[in-house]
Amino acid sequence: PRSAPWEECKVCPSGTYKPAVGPQCTPCAAGKYSSALAAVFELSCIACPANSITVGSGSAVVEECLCEAGYWGEFFAAGLPGTPPSGVCAQCPAGTFKGVLGNEGMGGPMHPQAVSCTMCPLGTYSTLVGSTSNATCIDCPAGTYSGYGSAGLGDCLANQFSTRKVGQSTPLISATNTLTVTLAASVRTPSHLSTGVSLTGLASATLPPSVNLSYLSPHGPAFGDTGEWAGGVLVVRIPDGSALEVGVEHVFAFTVTNPPAAQAAQTIRVEGSGRISFDASLGVLQGSGA
Repeated sequence: PRSAPWEECKVCPSGTYKPAVGPQCTPCAAGKYSSALAAVFELSCIACPANSITVGSGSAVVEECLCEAGYWGEFFAAGLPGTPPSGVCAQCPAGTFKGVLGNEGMGGPMHPQAVSCTMCPLGTYSTLVGSTSNATCIDCPAGTYSGYGSAGLGDCLANQFSTRKVGQSTPLISATNTLTVTLAASVRTPSHLSTGVSLTGLASATLPPSVNLSYLSPHGPAFGDTGEWAGGVLVVRIPDGSALEVGVEHVFAFTVTNPPAAQAAQTIRVEGSGRISFDASLGVLQGSGA
């Protein structure tokens, strides 16, 4: 037999309300949520926290409120370290941007992906708070560079070798001479932003096309195992996927045959090229070591 009509009535679920007799529960509008069951009035639908919105209508919990582009936060009861207080969407700080809806620390089937503010790339900066696009990340001026998430022009530091020395073992005419080079970068220099470091001023020296490099520092082969010799210039390159870290001294050595004039009379010029470039002139030091 058919059930009685009152047996077919069900409780309006969370995220809905129903103020009058009828078959349908009304979903809370976009930007609101309600955890109440069998809600009668639209007043049961609570507005999302400032600067957040739901993806659609009928939201049942505050976790469905997502921080708007340019804002970040999370809506679980316990805030994550370093995030705004729970339930608050704060503007992305200078040096960052966020172009999509989303909350920090989201998880589970409802929100599988966490979304936070993204730092401006290396070599750029942004003074704008609440940015929604990486277009606000401005390139540092030529000859300077910055780290991730830089918030102002003052974060763009001059590119230079903070340590740069060249030593030699035998400054005698036509002698076999070991040159030792010590370099430390003032900014982090990844391989994809630097095409190489060149040493000029050795035009009359004799080297093979591929020059073996030996390392006297414990930080590994910062410039690979060999350098390229052509036209009086030795070029060494940072291996793919590697980087020169700030202030870390790299010491490498290579052997040349001195020209008819002693190498001590030469000036070696050290230059780095690419997105991060360096420029330094230095005289050869007497004696061994760097």
